Amino acid sequence: MAKIVRAELVMVDLKPKVTRVDAIQSFVSQETPIVRITDADGVTGTGYSYTIGTGGPSVMALLEKRCCRQLSAARRLTSSGSGAI
Repeated sequence: MAKIVRAELVMVDLKPKVTRVDAIQSFVSQETPIVRITDADGVTGTGYSYTIGTGGPSVMALLEKRCCRQLSAARRLTSSGSGAI
């Protein structure tokens, strides 16, 4: 198994053209946390989740604090709410 050498976090706020509604709730944006992990062989995997308008920053903080810091002790790069560890 190759060593993980990089983990990137990005959150995209997707705003639909019209408000989305189901039987329980409606929302005006979809916060989408995205994670990209690269190993020493250069293989990259991407995963994502989403919230319905709130909670995205909490998901990002959890990923950063509990996952990415444990994956790599490399220097940190940040730019407008996204980061690489």
